[in-house]
Amino acid sequence: MFSSELVRAQLKRAAAGLPMNWTVKLKPSLSRPRIYDPYTDFNAIRNDGWYGCYVIYAPDPQPKVSTGPSRIVYIGKGQIDVRIRSHLTTKPELLRLSHKIGLKFVAITWGDIVEPDSPAAWLCEQILLHEHKSMFNSLPKFNKQGPTSEIIAWRRALRWSKPGPKAILARYGS
Repeated sequence: MFSSELVRAQLKRAAAGLPMNWTVKLKPSLSRPRIYDPYTDFNAIRNDGWYGCYVIYAPDPQPKVSTGPSRIVYIGKGQIDVRIRSHLTTKPELLRLSHKIGLKFVAITWGDIVEPDSPAAWLCEQILLHEHKSMFNSLPKFNKQGPTSEIIAWRRALRWSKPGPKAILARYGS
């Protein structure tokens, strides 16, 4: 088990080009895909204890409706039920898209990190944003801010067990 602060410290060492004495091995837990709309029971997500990052995607995009560079339209982090629910009011374009083509989301956490906190969720989000940009040459449609520059060295500091970030992004984005 690792604290997210320890993981972040390793990431900073890797980004600075310092030698890695050890790497952190993380195993993701993915929720089942859920429908993203105002009628979803977000309290059920809270009961699952999901705190981490999430991917909102179009399971069956329509040819005339743009989802951006991939089927993934947004990658975020935080307390999943609160953050996803808030997007329904703070991101009206996302709500309109969910009505137009139907969206789903999947939550991702790491059981290896002792506390499900903000740095762990931040790290997951940053890796997914970095890998999305690498795979699809752009951020998801509704993400405005890209990953931090220190995330480029994440593979030196971390070992993300299967399914890895590229597999997750390919599954929900391709």
